Amino acid sequence: MKKQITTILLTAALVISSVCPVFAASTQIKTTEDAHYEEEDNGSRKTATTIFPTLDYFGVLETEKDADYYRFVAPKKGTYRIYFADYSSQEIGEGWDIYVLNSKGKKMKNKLSKGVQISSSIGVSLKKKQEIYIKVCSDAGEVAGADYIIKVVEK
Repeated sequence: MKKQITTILLTAALVISSVCPVFAASTQIKTTEDAHYEEEDNGSRKTATTIFPTLDYFGVLETEKDADYYRFVAPKKGTYRIYFADYSSQEIGEGWDIYVLNSKGKKMKNKLSKGVQISSSIGVSLKKKQEIYIKVCSDAGEVAGADYIIKVVEK
């Protein structure tokens, strides 16, 4: 399964790189074997996959009700940008929902995809060692089986 997802993701990354080199360059998409993947079960804050700045993380919403949680702790005070791209169709269609939650699970920001895009991002100001959670889901259940990539970078 992991090898199949890797093949699909590598193909999608090459397509996006050729169609939209600005996105590929600005988010530094990696297409190497050292890619990072969501760790199942990451369907809650308690079981969230911990992510680190500047690394690409690949995930998939397995079912209509799946939600993936990522935990991020700011290494220093600053503004961080969370980048997101849909790798199943090389564009973000309607149905993707991305939430930024504080350490207690309260919504700080959200991005609901509307229309078609290549990528999306959310900016958030954080204190040193501030913990946040990023929730990727589809409230409408429209993206079951869809692959995506997520990355956090300091702005």
